[in-house]
Amino acid sequence: MSENQQQGFKRINFFKGFLTTEKDWNDAERYHIDKRRLHNRMMHSPGIVYGYAGDLRVTARARGDLSVEVQPGYAIDGMGNDLMIYDATIRNINLEE
Repeated sequence: MSENQQQGFKRINFFKGFLTTEKDWNDAERYHIDKRRLHNRMMHSPGIVYGYAGDLRVTARARGDLSVEVQPGYAIDGMGNDLMIYDATIRNINLEE
C-alpha cells in the first residue's frame, strides 16, 4: 500500500508567488498518477483494452524455446497501472527469474 493510500491524497495548491521545489513537482505528479491508478482499479477490470492500438496480444513462438511475441496494445494491470506497448517485441522467458 502506498503512502498516499494510507494518509490520503496530497494535492499541491499552486498560487502566484509560490516557490516550488523538486519535491513539490514530484508530489504533484504522484497525486495524478495515484488518482489515475485508483480510477483504473475502481472503475475498470484488469486486462487488455480491446479495440485500442492493436489489442495487445502475447503469442508463443514456434521455435521450441521459451520466447513470446508481444503485439502493440493497451492493458491495465491488477494494481491499476496503465500498460502501453507501442512496438511489437520478442521476449525470452528466463525460468530462473
